Formats: sequence, structure tokens, C-alpha cells
Amino acid sequence: MRRFRLRDRLQGEWDTLGLYLTGHPIEEYVGELSNFISCRLKALQPSRSVQIVAGLVLEIRAIKTSRGVMGVMTIDDDSARIDITIFSEQFNACRDKIEARQAMLKGLAIDLSASTMTLATVDNLEHLLKPYKSGQCAVKVKYRCHGAEGEFALSEEWAIQPEDELLHHLRDSFGAANLQLLY
Repeated sequence: MRRFRLRDRLQGEWDTLGLYLTGHPIEEYVGELSNFISCRLKALQPSRSVQIVAGLVLEIRAIKTSRGVMGVMTIDDDSARIDITIFSEQFNACRDKIEARQAMLKGLAIDLSASTMTLATVDNLEHLLKPYKSGQCAVKVKYRCHGAEGEFALSEEWAIQPEDELLHHLRDSFGAANLQLLY
């Protein structure tokens, strides 16, 4: 019997039931998100201070008002689901950057050290990135050896489409700790 990849299974659940039954797509990003969110949606409380949250965008609705078009964005982080109202000016400025059920990844950093860096490593990186080229996500490589370190950005032609499958392959090849997603 053929097993479905997690992403495919969850997409099938969403398409069929309108909910995620056996998991949530955000689960694999919770560790990364905890670096910059102030709380999960379930813990969100009224406050005058800035609260930074993140979630999977489930739906975006445009509502016409006397002041223009406002947006209502439904997000879910597996702890809760909330609607966020976006006023006209902000909604018009960002509406083309928000897409339902898509990660908003801006960059990817891969950390390599002299002990793991060989010609085969470079060939493997090229092989993994090539099918995902021509995207909008910049790729940087951090390199460390003998007390020195540096960082270089791959050229724009190597900007990738950050598909989950690519991220899984990169984690398997270079280790999850050596992969940093930049939002």
C-alpha cells in the first residue's frame, strides 16, 4: 500500500473535510516560529503592546466599505483559529503578498563547516536546488573552517521556490540544525 507524504495527506484532509484531522501543516515550523512570535494564537490576549503571532493563512476575504476595500484574513496555528481585519491602506499594500496556505519565506541559509564540505557536498546542493530554481527565495551559504567563517549569497538565478519537499531534502542532507528559514 502506497503511503502519502504528510503534506499530501493533510491537503487531502483539507480538500475533503475542510479541516486537518491527523496533523497540521504548521507543526514542522513551530520551532522556527518560536524565534519571533510572542505567543500562540490560543494565548493571545487584549493588550496595548505589540503582539507578534504567526499562522497558516486559510482564507483571505475582501470586504468593500465606504473607505475602500478591507481584508479579513483567517489564520490558524493549530492552537486556535482567528480572523484578522486589515484596514484598506494596509490591505492594498500587502494583498498581492499573501496567499492562502502558503509559507511567506524570504530566504534560506545553509550552514556548512569544513568538516562536512566536499565537492560532493556542492554537487548535492546543486542537485537539490536545481529543480526549484527561478523562485523568489534567496539562498545564502554560511561557511566555517579553522576559526574563520563567512557568508555568501547565491546569485539571483539560484533563488528558489521554497517547496516543502525541497526543505525536507535539505534537512536530510545537511541536518535540520544547519538550515535556517528567513521570513
